[in-house]
Amino acid sequence: MTRPKLDQIVDRTFARFSLGAVLHELRVLDANVFLVGGAVRDALRNPDLAPVDIDLMTTEDFNTLQSAFRSLGTPRVNRHGNQRYLLKDGRHLDLIHTRRFYGRAATVEEALRHFDASVNALGVSVNGRDSILDPLNGVRDLRDGRLTLPSARWVPSDPFEDVHVLLRTIRLVERTELRVANPDLASSHRRRFGEVDWVDLQRLNGFGRDVAERKYDRIFSDARDRRLAGATA
Repeated sequence: MTRPKLDQIVDRTFARFSLGAVLHELRVLDANVFLVGGAVRDALRNPDLAPVDIDLMTTEDFNTLQSAFRSLGTPRVNRHGNQRYLLKDGRHLDLIHTRRFYGRAATVEEALRHFDASVNALGVSVNGRDSILDPLNGVRDLRDGRLTLPSARWVPSDPFEDVHVLLRTIRLVERTELRVANPDLASSHRRRFGEVDWVDLQRLNGFGRDVAERKYDRIFSDARDRRLAGATA
């Protein structure tokens, strides 16, 4: 896997969302903002792969950044207080504060440790400086064709959140064809399928419980079988 330059990852991603003006304003502000998550992952896997959405994470007060996002209109604010800007092509930009994310982190790198998969826990400064943030060895996992479930995020908590993170991971595996390195960690979340109302989960993920059970068995059982086969080889 050939790693593109960090400024190329940022510039290409913003260009693909027609957000060059936003990137320019963030750089003028010298903002402590990082491109994180799937856009970084996909840029490292395949620079020609178009990202689905764009996630930005910051430690700064949102009010200090508003001049950069003014052209995108009024954002939606989720229950955590983070902002989502709906883009003209149907995709979206999420602006996430580290204090309003799981774990209420003080830094972006600390927040990345609470992402749902190692290959998503990647960050690049929008200013194109510094090294890539990779606290869970996601770059190594990408090179090896796998993803690791971080124990900090996969501790059972709220039933809805537990099932939702599992369904998102199923969609991630299907999209990337990466294998799960530690599938046993997901078993506690699978046991919560009967504790939740599936109406919102189906709307958010595109499939209901019956399909989720089949997908789980195929992805996580296969990953477990491969891991056991490797251990006994």
